[in-house]
Amino acid sequence: MKFAWAEGSKISLDPGSAGPELLRLKRKRHGAELKRRHVLEAARVESSPLHPQFKWDDAEAAELYRLEQAGYLLRSILVVNEATNEATHLFAHVTASTVDGYMTTAEVVSDEEMRQAALGEILAQIDGLLRRKSELKVALLPIQRAVAKVRQKELAAT
Repeated sequence: MKFAWAEGSKISLDPGSAGPELLRLKRKRHGAELKRRHVLEAARVESSPLHPQFKWDDAEAAELYRLEQAGYLLRSILVVNEATNEATHLFAHVTASTVDGYMTTAEVVSDEEMRQAALGEILAQIDGLLRRKSELKVALLPIQRAVAKVRQKELAAT
């Protein structure tokens, strides 16, 4: 069996040693689900092939976790239109020539470059999701068609 990391992953481990180790941990569960805490516990052992992927310096790990919490906060806050009670995300992540971070959604939709960049990021996320769930290809076909229409519409607008 051959292993590889998903496109865009930032994992430095050799997938040829991480994959078998993760399968070993799953087999050890005797049919039960493998949870993140099981992987973490196994990775604590310095000889584990998974060990180098983790930040073992508690101060550094805490800072990284707090940055994840900050991102979760930014991704989760909604603004509610009091007249319609419609909720939209307050912030959107944008990577463009002048921006690499979170901007208000209102700023993003009012600036063509940021809007195109944000839409590109969303479409890339959808593409990744569709690739990861390829075993559901037939069920996902309507979504793939809708995404293709959005792409065509955006290409026609530029």
